[in-house]
Amino acid sequence: MTITAGVIMSLYMNAAQNNESDYCYNADIENNHVVAQYVYNRFTVPNGNSECVVLKPKMMHHYDYDTEGRLLVRTTSNWNGSEWQPTDKLEYKYTPTGYSVALSHWDMLRQHFTQPVATTVYNDTSGL
Repeated sequence: MTITAGVIMSLYMNAAQNNESDYCYNADIENNHVVAQYVYNRFTVPNGNSECVVLKPKMMHHYDYDTEGRLLVRTTSNWNGSEWQPTDKLEYKYTPTGYSVALSHWDMLRQHFTQPVATTVYNDTSGL
């Protein structure tokens, strides 16, 4: 399975339509590609004789795609109270038989991502 812009869009639409969740979702969409997805904690608080819904930023995913619409990079950031702080990055590489995903973490001291700490390889074995 290839991770495409359509897969990311479908995941976002399914999450955004879930009204039973403690989270709310929003996205930046360009050319039918989700380029950023924002996740908010949803709280209901009393407001006189009624209630208000309050949203607090939680995390953001940023997506980069290749010219074929395949996901290349998903960067995750957490809200630290005043700005988005990167936390990790998944990098996708595609081959004729599958793809690999490499995980890197944000190094706060050096202000860049580490070398990958783990890589997973997926191969299509359905033709075997």
